[in-house]
Amino acid sequence: MEILKDFLFEKEIEDLERALPIIAVLIGHCDGTYDKKEQLAAKKIVDVHVYSSPEKLKPFYKSVADKFDNNLGYLTDMVSGAKMMDVELSEELKKVGKALNKLPQKYGYHLYKDLLHYASEIAKSSGGFLRFGSVNYDESKWIGLPMIKAIEKPDELLEDLFEEE
Repeated sequence: MEILKDFLFEKEIEDLERALPIIAVLIGHCDGTYDKKEQLAAKKIVDVHVYSSPEKLKPFYKSVADKFDNNLGYLTDMVSGAKMMDVELSEELKKVGKALNKLPQKYGYHLYKDLLHYASEIAKSSGGFLRFGSVNYDESKWIGLPMIKAIEKPDELLEDLFEEE
């Protein structure tokens, strides 16, 4: 988490921590319901990141996992019945994009790719047959997180992110 604190304000870190629950709700509600499969997948993927992320990002994902249920509950309550839910959540994710662009490129790129992967996995978690055809049209509009400006792959290798200091 220290790496984030070196470049971001506390509010920006909080916005990043809320990104995964926001994506889960945004993608999960595309078909009108955020079902149990999507909810379980959302939490499971976050838990996996706690152990599989680069050493410098593990504290961030640990914090995301610790706050996930509370953030998810708050967001689910906030958007239940909201007609403009996707617009509100999209606006929240724009803040995330701004924060990612303040990080060194290798960290911003890694987190951006994690968010895209997360969105894809949530979309695939429910529906279809053996996950084939599981992404519906509405989910496909959001799965690429168009509200977050893409971060280009850095010239330097990402492997050093996985090394312990």
